[in-house]
Amino acid sequence: MSHLRAGNNTLVSAHGNSLRSIVMTLDNLGEDEVAGLEVATAVPMIYEIDGQGRVLSKDLLDDCLDA
Repeated sequence: MSHLRAGNNTLVSAHGNSLRSIVMTLDNLGEDEVAGLEVATAVPMIYEIDGQGRVLSKDLLDDCLDA
């Protein structure tokens, strides 16, 4: 979190279940909601997070699959 507080970009690469846990926290999802969450393979999710750890925006780069 210190990297985010400093305004640095951070890349996280992980397996689907690990990513579900991270997305659950960032998107404030409940256990029932995250159970059906599909994390697409090779589709970057970009979150903008402020210094207090609040999500300001989220973008899915699913258009990169068309390339």
